[in-house]
Amino acid sequence: MSKTPIITDDVVKALESAVEAAGGLRAWGRQHQFTASYVSDVLNGRRNPSERLARAVGFVRVQGWERVT
Repeated sequence: MSKTPIITDDVVKALESAVEAAGGLRAWGRQHQFTASYVSDVLNGRRNPSERLARAVGFVRVQGWERVT
């Protein structure tokens, strides 16, 4: 049974929701110690989310093996 891998878009969607819930990107950035410009860059696709940012919105990096058929 194979699980669908999480892609960057999923992390960005979670970030969008978290930013909205926090009242804006500056507020969310302050709460999680990220600059507003970095959060904005991730939201607008100019930068990839860091592992720390992904963790802040509930994701962890998982590595493993999957059988190729």
